[in-house]
Amino acid sequence: MKKAGIVVGLLLISIVSCNEKEADKLEKFTPIFTMTVSENNTGHLFTVQTNLPESTELLASLYDETGEEILAQDKKVVNDGVSIFGPFRNQQGKLSGKYILSVTMPVMLVQNEKVKKILGENGENIESAFLFNEFDSVGLEQQFDIELSANTQGLTFDEFKAVYNTNAEKFSAEPVNDWSVSVGEKANTASCNFENNSIIIMFENTEPYYVTGSMFVFQSQGDQLKTLQALFRAYALALSFEPEETPEGIINFYQTLFNAEPNTSLKSKSGNTYSAQEVQGNMIIAISKGE
Repeated sequence: MKKAGIVVGLLLISIVSCNEKEADKLEKFTPIFTMTVSENNTGHLFTVQTNLPESTELLASLYDETGEEILAQDKKVVNDGVSIFGPFRNQQGKLSGKYILSVTMPVMLVQNEKVKKILGENGENIESAFLFNEFDSVGLEQQFDIELSANTQGLTFDEFKAVYNTNAEKFSAEPVNDWSVSVGEKANTASCNFENNSIIIMFENTEPYYVTGSMFVFQSQGDQLKTLQALFRAYALALSFEPEETPEGIINFYQTLFNAEPNTSLKSKSGNTYSAQEVQGNMIIAISKGE
């Protein structure tokens, strides 16, 4: 029996020794991230290139420049060394300003077995200054400070329709889902008629069909409730051209416009030109997009 005990003991020592050698053979893994930003008609795309194993789960979180408010999130897996997140945008259109993009590899507990085989069951094989520990398992987070510029050409017609309906809700105005489009030689127009007012959108006749301006016509004399409803639509329309403005700012701007001398034009903070004139009981508001 003593001999058997010695054999078992030697066997255990041999197994432990082999496991230690196998662990020593594992090369430490140093993750690498690079990030590029691109833009399409629907927003900004963030392409992350990495040497992390195929099918590693990643989470991208877009924060404001303070890092306190999450603006958007997207989850992807690594595919051929690349993960593309987005498109990200805000309610007013495309992003503009300073942001923080956080790319996180969640803890190893949620990763698949192929990933764990390379990085370690609990991430013990990872060497990085960006590690974090959670639930006794290792994760990885790297942040990028980015600054995005607004597209000076503004919104496409399809984007504008969505933004207008979002803004209409802010003023309790009825959304528009049925536009009548006319194709012109130099520009296209889209219109929507209500009981006492109408909206006309001008946009380019070549793709991607950027919006260039608008006209809003409503009966300035008559039923007060209908006039108020028309004003709400006018406010929503203006806010769609002014993504950096607030609803209160739009109302104040229109008050200044209506109190101005006849045939007076006003420029908004973003450089768009507004004019208002009354013709035979109708108020006509014209908006021309700035260059």
